[in-house]
Amino acid sequence: MTDIPRLTSAAAVLILCLAGCSSAPAPGSNPTAAPSPSQSTPRDPAADGSAPNATGTDTSTPGNAPSAGGFPSGSIAGVDPCAVLDAATIGAAIGAAVTGPPTPGRTAYGPNCIWSAKDRSVTLLLTSAEKYDSFKQLSQEVGQPVTDVTGVGDAAWHDAKHAGSPSVALWVKKGSAAFSLRLALSTDDTTWGRDKILATLRPLAGTVIAGR
Repeated sequence: MTDIPRLTSAAAVLILCLAGCSSAPAPGSNPTAAPSPSQSTPRDPAADGSAPNATGTDTSTPGNAPSAGGFPSGSIAGVDPCAVLDAATIGAAIGAAVTGPPTPGRTAYGPNCIWSAKDRSVTLLLTSAEKYDSFKQLSQEVGQPVTDVTGVGDAAWHDAKHAGSPSVALWVKKGSAAFSLRLALSTDDTTWGRDKILATLRPLAGTVIAGR
């Protein structure tokens, strides 16, 4: 019986890490990746060989070469999330210019990319439909609010608005692949409620699916 609380606690840590690791890195700091299943804290991408090179491309494995853009309904192998969206599209959606190149990274669920503006950021995570389902179930098991969303992909759901440094993630499944888009704010801006964040993420999700 003592193993059940321990597993629940570990699951909660993973969910909180995926939420936190999707935020823009602080000025002067290195971006972090979500933990692997055997880790309980985020790792710097440079620590496992996935630091970006001078062109902003994740060089950890040959399979992460940039694609021409757009999202596959099958395997995400070989798709660079930083090539799926661009700074102009994201800046127009969030109402703030993206500063600097995107930051590639890798989590336990797949590769991700972060575009940062002055006080907000957008993170795109590419994953599989199987991991989409497992993370949704995991979120429900630890009491994380999960709300289904219609009209986006084959299936979609979003998590709750996190207090303090507010953010909402929209998870979308398309075929055997899936992705999440998280909009995070650096401060608790009351003008950015859950509905406004979702209204911003939905058209971005449509762009990911259609390909820019």
